[in-house]
Amino acid sequence: MTGAPETRTGMSAPTKRKAEHSRSSDNPELSAHETRNSGLSQYLTVEDVAELIKVSPAWVRAHANGNRNPRMPSIKLGKYRRFRHQAVLDFIHALEGNFNA
Repeated sequence: MTGAPETRTGMSAPTKRKAEHSRSSDNPELSAHETRNSGLSQYLTVEDVAELIKVSPAWVRAHANGNRNPRMPSIKLGKYRRFRHQAVLDFIHALEGNFNA
């Protein structure tokens, strides 16, 4: 037999951890760590934003860095740039308003 060793439940250790994790997310009482990090999924990468609005990652970077106008709101985490999903939607809606005026 190859792969991860099985536990007494007959599941490999990684499979058992995944199953336990999925069960813990069904619990309505989140731990403090889970509560603090629950909003992190709303942050998008440059590639996510590019795919969402159907432009190149270079276009997103240029507007996020302020090299092109209008400036797209983002946050810089070291060498990484992240975007709040709602901020991206608001940015696009503002651009739509400029074209409809």
